[in-house]
Amino acid sequence: MITKTVPRRVWDYGLVYESEIMSTRMARGPEGRTGMEEITGDSPDISEGLDFGFTNLVWYWDAPHLPVTEDNPKLG
Repeated sequence: MITKTVPRRVWDYGLVYESEIMSTRMARGPEGRTGMEEITGDSPDISEGLDFGFTNLVWYWDAPHLPVTEDNPKLG
């Protein structure tokens, strides 16, 4: 969180995000199965973690009725 300069006000969300990854999506043990797989028998869906990181910059334009141009984007 320090390397990516995550604002302190969202560090709690980062800790929840990290604990979810470590507890349900990391393979452990001799069989190489995740905790969620051990409990439910189903392999967890990790596509969300592959597509997005904990913090991503999002740009948007405030006037959707106007044609989109590169002028005046806002950081969300």
